[in-house]
Amino acid sequence: MMEIKEKKAPVVIESAPEIQKTSAVDTVIHKIREMVKNGQLKSGDKLPNETELSRVFGTSRGPIREAVKALVALGILEIKRGDGTYISVSSAKTAVDQLLFQLLLSKTEQKELRELRYMMELGMVDSILKNAQPDDIREMESLNARMEELIKMGDQDTNAITQLDLAFHKVMGRSTKNSLLEKIYGFTLELFSVSIEKTHLMPQAGDISTRVHKAVLEGIKERDQEKTKDAILQSLKVWESLSL
Repeated sequence: MMEIKEKKAPVVIESAPEIQKTSAVDTVIHKIREMVKNGQLKSGDKLPNETELSRVFGTSRGPIREAVKALVALGILEIKRGDGTYISVSSAKTAVDQLLFQLLLSKTEQKELRELRYMMELGMVDSILKNAQPDDIREMESLNARMEELIKMGDQDTNAITQLDLAFHKVMGRSTKNSLLEKIYGFTLELFSVSIEKTHLMPQAGDISTRVHKAVLEGIKERDQEKTKDAILQSLKVWESLSL
């Protein structure tokens, strides 16, 4: 027999103040985004139909339709044919991707970007030392060992080595056991992925990176704040000097 999935009832939204016609679309977009931000609308929630949204926001159906189209394009809403419009389950990732894209297009000073990475990695040390689990450490050791293996083989696939390097750092972020910190740090790493790959084009860069990774791991295993921070600082200085 065909399984019949229960359709989700739309969320009830309280009426909003009347919207000025000149900015109706923008105001609807802003209002829906605010509802997502304050938790009134959550990932997977179904929106009321156009008629009900029109009543709630005090505007005609035209601006509602245009606002929905814009939010679908932004990845905040998704339309399920024959069912309705929902808050996207991937809206958080989409928002991060948009922010990353905007920063990549911006003319942010390299000095500011470098300071961001220094602040992120050194600032995470306390959380890593407090929360890193044996599985996290084993995974970082495995990633670093694979990097060493590729380098010893004389593998020139800098992209593969870079991805292992980034993966090592992403596990560092995950080991904080703070989902917000992990996401923001992962986002920060994406900003620097090109410069990190650039370092791996340099002779001996891979050997230096794996040695520094081992020093970071030693500090984490010993739960030694000074040793871990010194190792991370050394890693950052190597990256900075080779990527300039």
